[in-house]
Amino acid sequence: MSASELKEALAAVDHKIQAACRKSGRNRDEVTLVAVSKRQPLQKMKLYELAAAELEIPVVFGESYVQELSKKSAALDATSNCHLIGPLQKNKVRAAVQVAAMIESIHTPEIAALVSSEALRLRKTMPVLLQVNISRDPAKSGFAEEQLINFLRAESAQLGGLEIRGLMTITELYTEPSAALPDFKALKALGDALSGQGLLPQSFDLSMGMSADYVFAIEAGATLIRVGTALFGDREKRFE
Repeated sequence: MSASELKEALAAVDHKIQAACRKSGRNRDEVTLVAVSKRQPLQKMKLYELAAAELEIPVVFGESYVQELSKKSAALDATSNCHLIGPLQKNKVRAAVQVAAMIESIHTPEIAALVSSEALRLRKTMPVLLQVNISRDPAKSGFAEEQLINFLRAESAQLGGLEIRGLMTITELYTEPSAALPDFKALKALGDALSGQGLLPQSFDLSMGMSADYVFAIEAGATLIRVGTALFGDREKRFE
C-alpha cells in the first residue's frame, strides 16, 4: 500500500465518521479512531502517522498482542498512542502496563486486580476499559452484565491503580453489520445506567464497532471505534 493509497483510505473512513456523527447529531471530535495495526508492518504504520498528520487526525493505534505492541511502540512517533485491544494474559500484564496508553480489554476481575497492582508498583494510574460480552456470545471474552455490576460495586474502588474510563465490547459476528446495532445500543444503555449510579464517570468511553459496522456504533454512541482492514488492507500472517 502506497502513502497516497493509505491517505485516501483514511480520508474515506474519516468522511464516513463525519457523516455518521452528523446523522446522530454528534461532533466529530467525540469519536476517536483507533487504527487497528496488529500484524501490520511498521513501515505502513509510519505512513499512517504521516497521513493522519496531514488530515489533522489524532494517531491512536490498536494492538492485540503485548509483544507486538512493545516492539512497535518504541519505533513510533512520541505523539502516537497505542491501545491494547486484544485479550490480556496474566503473564503479559507487566509489559502491557509499561507500554500501553490504554488497556481496552480488561475482561475479568482477576486481570483488573493484576493490572492495578502493577500500575501501583510503577506509581502510575492505568487508563482502562472493561470488556463486556454484550452479545452473550460464548465465543467472546468479557464480563457478563451482572458480573460487571457486582465488580464495580464491590471491588473496583479497591483497585487504586486503575482509571476505569468506560466499557468495550466485541459483538457477535453478524452476517449483516446493521444487526450489531441493538448490541451497541444495549452497551450504551448499560453505560448510562452505571454512570447514573456513580459506577462509571459521567462522561464515559464506549469502545465498539469495527471496519464493517463502525457507522452503526457511532449512531449508538461509540466514543472509540476500532478500524483495521478498511485502513490498512489485509494483515500479514505474522509480525516479525
